[in-house]
Amino acid sequence: MVALYADGKKALQLMSLYKTGDAGDFWTAYIDNLMMPEALKAYNEHKVGTMKLQPFYEHAMDDLLGAFYVREAGKKPATCRAIGSFPTLATMQSKLMFDNDTTTYYTSGTSQNDHSWMGVDLGQVKPVWEVFILQGRNSKDDVDYFDRALLEYSVDGKTWTALSDTLKKLHTSKTNWAAIRSFEVNPVREEKLGFAVESGRKPDALLVFDELPATS
Repeated sequence: MVALYADGKKALQLMSLYKTGDAGDFWTAYIDNLMMPEALKAYNEHKVGTMKLQPFYEHAMDDLLGAFYVREAGKKPATCRAIGSFPTLATMQSKLMFDNDTTTYYTSGTSQNDHSWMGVDLGQVKPVWEVFILQGRNSKDDVDYFDRALLEYSVDGKTWTALSDTLKKLHTSKTNWAAIRSFEVNPVREEKLGFAVESGRKPDALLVFDELPATS
């Protein structure tokens, strides 16, 4: 609780620094206020902080990052916001689908049924050429996934059109929870960039081009 309180307090200080400081000072302070992996794991499991303080820290850091990106890049960043039928999709846990870490996952916390669905709001109408989804808490023996799924898209959130035929898998009871480790729309591929990326950490280096400031 003490650590998270400090992070939240620093977020308030970052707001002032964003308005009065230069880009270098702000970015250094912003990175310093991000949680280390161990603290982030405890945070996501709700072992630290409170349900009121957690969203404040998350929203403050997200808003600052988005505003900083607009100011420096001159355009709005890409958006990935979880949507769907499960109430927990409205919580910060849903961001684990977009963190480029396949060891973390969003879980519904409640049983799925015939009307369950999950998706991502891209914030604007844009071309989509690839959707990459990893279901389940792991790829070996987990059963928390949709055993029958239909991939659809919508430009207004009301009318939906199928992108693929129904995907049939081995039978799994529909009373299981649903979990997603990764939900990527238009993941960055080197062949789509049109030029070579020379880096010893190529998977991470490619994230520079996804227009998602949180992955940089």
